[in-house]
Amino acid sequence: MKVIIAGGGTGGHIFPAMSVAEEFLRRDPGNQVLLVGTQQGLEERIWPKQEIPFRLIKSGKFARQGMAAKIRSGFRVLAGIFQACSLIREFHPQFILGVGGYVSFPMLVAGYLMRVPTGIQEQNSYPGLANRVLARFSRRVFLSFESAQPYFPKAAAGKFVTSGNPLRRKVTEDLGKAPDPSEKNSRFHILVVGGSQGARRVNKLLLDAVEFL
Repeated sequence: MKVIIAGGGTGGHIFPAMSVAEEFLRRDPGNQVLLVGTQQGLEERIWPKQEIPFRLIKSGKFARQGMAAKIRSGFRVLAGIFQACSLIREFHPQFILGVGGYVSFPMLVAGYLMRVPTGIQEQNSYPGLANRVLARFSRRVFLSFESAQPYFPKAAAGKFVTSGNPLRRKVTEDLGKAPDPSEKNSRFHILVVGGSQGARRVNKLLLDAVEFL
C-alpha cells in the first residue's frame, strides 16, 4: 500500500508524521510512504537525516497575518496544490494523511480533487485551523484527545477515531529502558513535557533550574 503523509512547520507535526510512517513501514516492509512538508519548516533540516523519502511543496499561513500576507499565502497555496497534484500522479497513493500544519492543506485538497481517500490526525486538544477546515472533506479524523471533537465543524460528525498521539519508536524504546522508580536505590527521574515552538526553551530553562530543585 502507498501512503502520503503531509504535515510540518514545527516538531508537533513533523514527528507524528515520522511516527506514523515508521509504524506503517514496520507492519509491512512492502508498504511505501512519502512524507510531504513545506519549504519553510523544520522538516527541511530534520527529514534529510532519516531514510523515509520526502518532498517539499509550497504553502502559506493565514492565521494572525495581515491582508497582504494572506494574499501572498493564497498564491503559494495554489502553487502548492498544483505541486501536490503532480506528486499524486507520480506516486499514486491509495491514502493521504494530514497531520497538521499549513502544508497539509494543499496536499489534502489535491487528494480530494483527485479522488484519493484522505484523513487527518490532530495531536492537540484544540485543533489547528488547517485541520478544522480539512475535517469537512476528510473521511476520517484521528484524535489524540476525544475532548477536541466539539471544536471541529458539524460536517466532521461521525468521522472521529480516538487513536492517541503517535510516538516515535525511539521514544517508546527509551521509555521501556527507564528503571522502575519503586526499586531500591533507583535514580530520580523527571519527565519534562513541552510543546511546539516553546519546547526547546522549556527544556533549557529546566536544565538551568536543576541545581535549585
